[in-house]
Amino acid sequence: MAEIYLTSGRDSILHEGARRRQTVTCHPTGRDVTSFVAEAKRKVTAEVYFPGGTYVVFSGAAQAKEKAQRQLLLHSSIAAVGILLLLTIVFHNWRNLLLVLANVPFALVGVYWRFG
Repeated sequence: MAEIYLTSGRDSILHEGARRRQTVTCHPTGRDVTSFVAEAKRKVTAEVYFPGGTYVVFSGAAQAKEKAQRQLLLHSSIAAVGILLLLTIVFHNWRNLLLVLANVPFALVGVYWRFG
């Protein structure tokens, strides 16, 4: 999974919350970050033994992507509910609202056909 080697450089001990912290970074090549992190989590939890008081935290691009996807889903849901609420107020009738919503996919196909 990885090649680990010693390098020379300035030694430093990082602290976070009165605990020592060691950072290991990697740059996966030839595959997406999400699948790499999933495989790394699976292999580390299955094959690596950590002494008491030591734990692993995966962070970085994969964690940022998951957070962005959750936020996008939340904000899209709020926008969809707001749009439905406004359309309900405008049409005063569920039947008309459903008719408009049933035509949205056809409108998207038309836009794609014209400009795609």
